[in-house]
Amino acid sequence: MKTKFNIAWVDDNFSDVQMESARDLLTRQLKRKNGFSISTNDVFAEAVLGDLDTIIAGLAKEIDRSNSVDLVMVDYELGDGTGENLKGEVIAKKFRDQLPFVDIIFYSGKKAVGELRTILAQENVDCVNCVGRGALSEDSFSIIQNIIDRSYKISTLRGLILNSVCEMDNMIIEIICKYSAVNNQQRKDITQKAVILIERSNKKKQQLLSNEPVEDLLRHKNMMSGKLFSILDDIKGPLKLSSGQKAKLSSYREDILVLRTSAAHAKEGVCNVSGQSMLEFKGKKYKRCDIDDICKIIVEHESNIASIMAVI
Repeated sequence: MKTKFNIAWVDDNFSDVQMESARDLLTRQLKRKNGFSISTNDVFAEAVLGDLDTIIAGLAKEIDRSNSVDLVMVDYELGDGTGENLKGEVIAKKFRDQLPFVDIIFYSGKKAVGELRTILAQENVDCVNCVGRGALSEDSFSIIQNIIDRSYKISTLRGLILNSVCEMDNMIIEIICKYSAVNNQQRKDITQKAVILIERSNKKKQQLLSNEPVEDLLRHKNMMSGKLFSILDDIKGPLKLSSGQKAKLSSYREDILVLRTSAAHAKEGVCNVSGQSMLEFKGKKYKRCDIDDICKIIVEHESNIASIMAVI
């Protein structure tokens, strides 16, 4: 579970007015109060003109590694319909064969939903959502919400939090590495801070660590999220951050690091009042109704870290 919902989209005419309005509506609708955002990826050229089997195999590896694709959308009418690779049902089948657990939407502006199901059945393609192009926005949004709701459970909250903090850790590492690369003095300062955070007392180990590249130090097994953030917090002055960026960073430890610790060590339990499952750690209780607010907090900090990384 993650806060960005990624769509791989196969359509030959993204300039079509109806297609643009559908994408805009999906984007607008998905930015609702739960903090989830949508990302649409045009893969028509790769799917139709490239080696689809190789592309799909690569997508499958990405999904296994990071759940990078959440939905595939395929148009029935692709180009003039001639040629094996321009048949929407053939592409849908290849996606289904390679990615058996990823949701697929198959749509058309000329064929009725029942006809689309028949076409897919003839190709032995199952478990695909068929939608009319005229209702593409509304129907697709409902399907997307159902996909999110399937994983929108307290048992997946831990994974959402830990995955999001890991992504922010990587962005923080990139920021610190860029800062350290400006000049030798900044590199020495970062190296010294990192070495002490990794090894506080053993001088021999400190000496050995001081010869390591900055990125290796930042990715050391003893360099936890809190230590990474402490380095970023130390250099926020020289980074010349805006007042808004500084204000958001000031709440990072309480909003994100405490949340991460709680999620990592929390036990699953049941709320005595509502009967719903929840996570509990040192008196802190996280229920399903809290997921919306947690997502919003995570997205706000992700955006802030990304804004710092973009200008350094």
